[in-house]
Amino acid sequence: MRKLTLFRACSLAALAIAAAFSSSPAPAQQSTLISDGMKPGQRIEIRDLKRDEGGTVTLRFQFINDCEKDRKPVMSREVVMVLRLIVQTLVWYGAMGLALFLAAGTADWIGAWVFLAQMIGFSLVGGLWFARHDPDLVRERLAPPIQKDQPAADKILVTVIILAVFGAFVLMALDAVRFGWSSVPPWVQAIGELILLLSVWIGFQTLRENSFAAPVVKIQEARGQTVITTGPYRHVRHPMYAGALLFIAGASLLLGSWWGLAAVLVLAVLLGIRIQIEETALRAGLEGYDEYAERVPCRLIPLVW
Repeated sequence: MRKLTLFRACSLAALAIAAAFSSSPAPAQQSTLISDGMKPGQRIEIRDLKRDEGGTVTLRFQFINDCEKDRKPVMSREVVMVLRLIVQTLVWYGAMGLALFLAAGTADWIGAWVFLAQMIGFSLVGGLWFARHDPDLVRERLAPPIQKDQPAADKILVTVIILAVFGAFVLMALDAVRFGWSSVPPWVQAIGELILLLSVWIGFQTLRENSFAAPVVKIQEARGQTVITTGPYRHVRHPMYAGALLFIAGASLLLGSWWGLAAVLVLAVLLGIRIQIEETALRAGLEGYDEYAERVPCRLIPLVW
């Protein structure tokens, strides 16, 4: 039962007393009471006020919030998250497609359309799966690549990596279409497709095992971050980066560019630098990471480094 302020109670009692001492029985009526103790837009509506032959007064009332009548439905956090996932996926690959077609000088490039279509499809299907099974991971992945508590060195490096990735796709388009420097046979392009699919599989397995896979270097204390040692993490300490290298290599071959493979070496150097920044934070703030690093010595490439 909702509590009444003293002013409201007295006001209602006054209405009841007036009805009780009326010369004739009070018919069922409806009126509105507004008190200074109410919130803006709030009122009490008298639904029924009766007096029986014995003089007993029956009073029924209802709280009405006029603001609620005009209040628009609010989307749930899950719906907002899914909408952000769709928008960010389309924006990311839309920008990538723009870079490819502008550098190529034409939109008549079947390989690029195939690449973009399947990556959008994989991203949306995988993202929706994680939105259902691990929404906290999706919220973390949808966060901006530059954040407040992120180390300054990582902010600079992330910016350089993003530019390097887009630069790699510009190089692939210039090589494969605009200038035709490379001649990649179809069977090699098919191998590129397989490498691309392998990179997608590694990325999915990594995210499924590691709910703390954030786009920035940080320790997620509020979520109780722990060391992940299962799945791809049994072989290398940074499987997501290994998948990223395969992604660039596979995309380069699929799009028909030998020169695009040079971007794999550039990206490997940049990711190697970021691994040093990330592991400094992990060793300092994540209990058990030193022991894990001893058990899994390879950071990026199994049996190599």
